[in-house]
Amino acid sequence: MKKIVLACLLSLVACKKESNTPAGPTGPGTTGTGTGSPGTDQPPAAADAPKNPAGCNSDFAEALVADATLTEKCSPYTVKNELNIDGYALTIEPGVELRFADDTVFTVAYYKPARVLVKGTKEKPVKFTGRQWKGVQLKRDAAGSSFENVVFENAGTDDVPAFLVETYDVALSALTFTGAKKTVFKLEVDRPLKAFKEIDLSKASADPTELIHASTATAGVFAPDSKYPQKAIIWLHQGLEADLTLVAAGATYRIPEMLNVDAPEGKTASITIKEGVTIELGENVAMQFGYYRGPAGLKIQGTKEKPVTITRYGEDKAQTPSTGVQLYAGARAPEIDFLVIEYAGGTDKPALLLADNRGLGKITNSTFRHLKGEAVRVDSSKERFTAFDANTFEDVEGAALKVPLELAHGLGANNKFTDKARVTLFGELKKDTTLENIGAPYVVEGELAVNGEDTKTATLTIAAGDTLLFNTDGKLTVSYYAPAKLIAKGTAEKPITFGKLLSSWNGVGIFGKGSIELENASISGTGEDVSPLNLSEEVTGSVKKLALKDTRKGVRGCAAKVKPEGVTADNGVKAVEKCD
Repeated sequence: MKKIVLACLLSLVACKKESNTPAGPTGPGTTGTGTGSPGTDQPPAAADAPKNPAGCNSDFAEALVADATLTEKCSPYTVKNELNIDGYALTIEPGVELRFADDTVFTVAYYKPARVLVKGTKEKPVKFTGRQWKGVQLKRDAAGSSFENVVFENAGTDDVPAFLVETYDVALSALTFTGAKKTVFKLEVDRPLKAFKEIDLSKASADPTELIHASTATAGVFAPDSKYPQKAIIWLHQGLEADLTLVAAGATYRIPEMLNVDAPEGKTASITIKEGVTIELGENVAMQFGYYRGPAGLKIQGTKEKPVTITRYGEDKAQTPSTGVQLYAGARAPEIDFLVIEYAGGTDKPALLLADNRGLGKITNSTFRHLKGEAVRVDSSKERFTAFDANTFEDVEGAALKVPLELAHGLGANNKFTDKARVTLFGELKKDTTLENIGAPYVVEGELAVNGEDTKTATLTIAAGDTLLFNTDGKLTVSYYAPAKLIAKGTAEKPITFGKLLSSWNGVGIFGKGSIELENASISGTGEDVSPLNLSEEVTGSVKKLALKDTRKGVRGCAAKVKPEGVTADNGVKAVEKCD
């Protein structure tokens, strides 16, 4: 009995614990081995706070080794050294304030799995504060942690973010940051967090351009319910192997390295970009889809009032463009509506590349501007455009669209071009194709060949008002080795024009058992020894109202069943020549 009384006299704290006096941490815990300001014994500003109730362990003098709770009764808590939560759960109740010494850090699960549950309320938020402390770090084994209604002051340094997350199994809501040195959030996870909502970053950092750095895979957590300052930047890093939706969260997304969107085997990967989103790409950086695997998808869902914008960051955008958007063999047909893409590509690179992908999909209501090269280039595809219409091409030095002849079918008539704009055609077609009058001339690279299958005819139809300009080696060949047909019927008001781009070209030839229907058209600028229109013996059809201009020869009419009518030629050239 005397021993118990003596113990009580020697340890008032312990006696109070045996009574009903409330305690702070409800269980033991651990503090780290770090120090406050390196090389000094100076305590933090919080050290001068009034003493807390006995038994609270408010300065963490007792090591924490098991589940514990920090209570408002024992607040404020002072953290003189690094506070490491390892191997247990720590709960922080409403109204608690933690005051951190300079250069200290709050780490969860550095060595062992651990969890922190911070349960502030709107009326009684939890506060993490200090003068120059290093912030919070949730390591990979901190799964199940949550922070709700928390205020963070003066966290982070030039090199350390205010809040580092390395596990997706974290819920963050109603957090407010002020006084951060540079980066507030660094999210190094491979999928979206469980929650990231109502985060107030409006006064968070001295440098809003470095506000958030995140893995691309977690970018779907950013939403309009959070608050961002002007010029806020969310940096996205690493590739994507899952589906992602980007929304306009109030900050610009910035991608500094090549972004590859490729699905793991048996899965899909895609990016859906909602209205109002702005993405800034680095120099020579591209968003690539399906380069290694597939299927990979791209959906751009802008609106007239809030288009999606893909641009280049930096001061010299025009001279150091990005590489734009690239879709390869593993890419599904894209769906692009109300996109603005600028400062992308180069003299030999398009702003938007579709190379061997499964389908061209739709590109509508989109604007291409400030481009040194082509706006859209199609190398090949299994399927044609489902829509290519109502697009605008401004300040585009290369072709507005470069596309194989067979894939140029049915382009929309509502695209807007500058006077210098053009659509470049190349290659061969084996199925019916119609070149609509889209408001810009078609420029032909090399030879266009129209050949069907052995028993099936392929028809190239050229709409009234179209202009086809051929380069030096340019030529239009129909039915050279398989049945094919050319239909080119203009009107008096909208004739069809075949001409040269810069120097002479090699004319139009209909061979084998080919067929032609040509009316209200002109052919000009063919070479010295070139027949502007060559009709071989077995060709059928009709030629009417054809004007030859700046040619050295007339129509070579060997076809017994085609009697050219209304053919005229200038410079004394005989309009129709006999067949040798």
